[in-house]
Amino acid sequence: MACLYATFSSDPRRVNLSGKGDVLMKNVQRQSFTKKFFGVLIASAVLLLSTSCQERSREGKQDEPLANSDSLTSSIGAELVLIPAGVFTMGSPDDAGQNNEHPRHDVNISSPFYIGKYPVTIGEFRHFVDATGFLTEGERGDGSWVMVDKKWQQKADASWKNPGFPQTDQDPVVCVSWDDARAFVEWLSTKESKTYRLPTEAEFEYALRAGTTTTFFFGEDPSEYPKYGWLQTDSTPSGYPTHPVGMKLPNPWGLYDMIGNAWQWTGDWFDEAYYASSPNTDPQGPPSGDYRVNRGGMGDAEGGRSALRDMLPPSSDYSNQTFRIVLEVPGE
Repeated sequence: MACLYATFSSDPRRVNLSGKGDVLMKNVQRQSFTKKFFGVLIASAVLLLSTSCQERSREGKQDEPLANSDSLTSSIGAELVLIPAGVFTMGSPDDAGQNNEHPRHDVNISSPFYIGKYPVTIGEFRHFVDATGFLTEGERGDGSWVMVDKKWQQKADASWKNPGFPQTDQDPVVCVSWDDARAFVEWLSTKESKTYRLPTEAEFEYALRAGTTTTFFFGEDPSEYPKYGWLQTDSTPSGYPTHPVGMKLPNPWGLYDMIGNAWQWTGDWFDEAYYASSPNTDPQGPPSGDYRVNRGGMGDAEGGRSALRDMLPPSSDYSNQTFRIVLEVPGE
């Protein structure tokens, strides 16, 4: 029901007291007192009505998505969104998806956490490099992997500074390995005396789904994908170029570029059969492995499926590979 808000303005007319004597003065004073008295009553009623309407408005939004959830900004300008604890269904139905997405199972995320509103950008990563003199694996070794003539090639001059296509400080940083990403979160943790880390695979899918159970967080229609992620293939000029973050629509919890800009590292080791034996509460992935899990696929609608899993050796530093950070909530 709509709430009505009244507005009041003072009477522009003026009382002329010239030659009217004390009686008129007292009458005017009584009239003035009466007007002020009723004015206070009316103003109080309007305030109560407004407050009531606002309370009802807030009550009506309690079951809506977390698009306006609490947020904070880190010391390097990275924005993070608070994700509540909750239970969700992870993976794909038996008749859909890939084998490593089975069986579908319920997962309890027992504590709230903050997650990056966007992937880590070049500008944010540069804060880390400038403060520490850090060299990525590609810079210390034989260069990073970039797309050349529709084929992946390791180039000595390729790195997060030169991924093979133009970027801005607002693009996701790419050509970073899992170890590079871990070094970044460890530095930020020390800098702020807080606990930053990569998201677990379960946390990533939970945040990506944002309360949805459909194939995509935007429903079942793959033609909707371009509203939320960039269409990129190996025939796209320069391979898989990134785009400044936040230019597509967010998911229902206000997270941008969860799909469709670049693949994103998680903290977990990969095991194709892990879902068959993973714990129901706060799964952390296998204790060891040869590959780390990638999430937040890109390229086309298939890459936008919420259950999609990928993996790479932790030393991999492709030009379509980035990461997103998690901040643990103190006391949780």
